[in-house]
Amino acid sequence: MKYQLFIIINLIFIQVFFGQNESGKAEIIIDENGKEHRILNFENGKEKQSEYLNLLLECKKKADSLLITHFEHYFLKNKLILNAKNSNWFIKGHRIRIDSLITQKPKEVELTYSYVDNNHIFDIIEIGFDCENIVKITFTNGVPKTSNYEIKIDYDNASKIVKKKKFNKKTEEQLKFSNMGTLSLEYTEEDVYRWEIHKKIKQKIGKQVGSCSSVTIHSKALFINAETGEITIKKNIKSRGNIHWY
Repeated sequence: MKYQLFIIINLIFIQVFFGQNESGKAEIIIDENGKEHRILNFENGKEKQSEYLNLLLECKKKADSLLITHFEHYFLKNKLILNAKNSNWFIKGHRIRIDSLITQKPKEVELTYSYVDNNHIFDIIEIGFDCENIVKITFTNGVPKTSNYEIKIDYDNASKIVKKKKFNKKTEEQLKFSNMGTLSLEYTEEDVYRWEIHKKIKQKIGKQVGSCSSVTIHSKALFINAETGEITIKKNIKSRGNIHWY
């Protein structure tokens, strides 16, 4: 059996936000060729001894090669990082985190890259691989068609625009029943990233059936092009969902 050496270096601790505060740790993994790989939320322990770590890094190298042709180099190096917590192996229909100790070769892997902006993190890119025989990319989501793409409007600047446009105030109802008033970063069909936040105009809760009620929300939305800063406001957006009562 061939043994390969991987060096793990703790890099930083950052606070991340997925609706609530959560600790995230970035590490540098140095492979047998001396190449550094930054990975967020990579767990400590024996899983790093997995013989499939080299397969993971091979997938990551291919993903990095794809991303470097589409994103501005400094942005890619400093703002995008592979997130192990939300990346998975697929084995016999089961989804397993990529830093878990596995005993059989996976057929597929899905890597998630996050945009890290000071104290905030957003999952924005997914890249899928077939790794049963030759490792190859099977799908991408969130990769722009252009080259040298860069998110120039960061979270702080987007938040200032939100505040200026008075989209930042959350009511008690919004906090309880929806994620409105939360700033998110989305990739659109127009091949651009945009900051997005919704502000509720009115909400109608339907008749309760068992522990569930339907809810209809009328809102308006603020969109900020993350590259150019262009602002768009859409009014009277109607959405439907359910509320579960406990």
